[in-house]
This record gives sequence, C-alpha cells and structure tokens, in this order.
Amino acid sequence: MYDTGSTTFMLICTMLMFLMTPGLAFFYGGLSRRKNVINTMLMCFGAIGLVGVLWIVAGWSLAYGGHAGRGLCRAMGSALTGLFCVPELSWTGKGGLFYTGDASLLISQVLGIVVTVAIVLVLDLAIAAVVKALFHGSLRVDEADEALGLDASQHGESAYPSFSGLD
Repeated sequence: MYDTGSTTFMLICTMLMFLMTPGLAFFYGGLSRRKNVINTMLMCFGAIGLVGVLWIVAGWSLAYGGHAGRGLCRAMGSALTGLFCVPELSWTGKGGLFYTGDASLLISQVLGIVVTVAIVLVLDLAIAAVVKALFHGSLRVDEADEALGLDASQHGESAYPSFSGLD
C-alpha cells in the first residue's frame, strides 16, 4: 500500500526538479562560448528525455518496487536467506542454518551467487575483448595527446581557459 502523502511529496519534488532544468540550461549556456549556447541548452533539455526513460526503466522499481536493492544488496540478501530462512516460509521446505542447523540452503544460495558473479565476469571480459579488437588494442590516446590534454589535442581548445590566461 502506498502512502499518498509521500507519493505526492515525491511527485512535487520531481516536478520542481523538472522545472529547474530550463534554468540550468540558461546557466550552463551562460558559461559556454557564444557559438555553443544552443548546443549546451539542447543537451540540458535532452537530459530531460534521457532521465525520463531511465526513470521508467530503473527508477520506478528502485523507488517503489519490491526489489529495491540491486547487485550487492541482492547477493547479501540471498546469502542471509541461507542463514535465517524459516522453513515454513520457504517454497523448498528447507530452513536456514540458524533455524534448522542444515547448511544445504546456505550452500545453494552461496553457489548461486558465485555462479552469477562468474557468468557476469566472463561476459564482461568477452565484451572487453570485442571492444579492444574493434579499437585496435587500446582505448587510450597517444601519450603525447594525453600529456597535452584531450581538450586541446582532440577539440583544439582548453577546458580551463583561466589557466591559459584567456579568462
């Protein structure tokens, strides 16, 4: 059951943040060069759409869903289930280590965590290998460009004009 007062407060805060975006666009537009003002403002407005989609994809379930924790929280909850599970609440009929003295549920939960981490690690390494092959062995820039700075070497201008005396 949702508390209507809390939900209303969150919706009002979200609306105020949404209305703050045009002001932020004008603020950042004032910090950029004259030729980049439109681009900066459009990127701020584009962020509205991106955040809206991300809220639908992940934010709603994090704020209101039953599975608020992801990753480490879910792994910890899975391991603690193997310790504290009451047999009457388990669909397998097995209880946790502290309730029944049987470690089989704890072992299966920890094994599930280890297998999941192993699968994610293997897939991450495979994706990294594909990215490395696509970019000819390295995602880094040359050492000379890195020493000069990516803003100057890639874009031809300084990201910190006050350091170069242009401010």
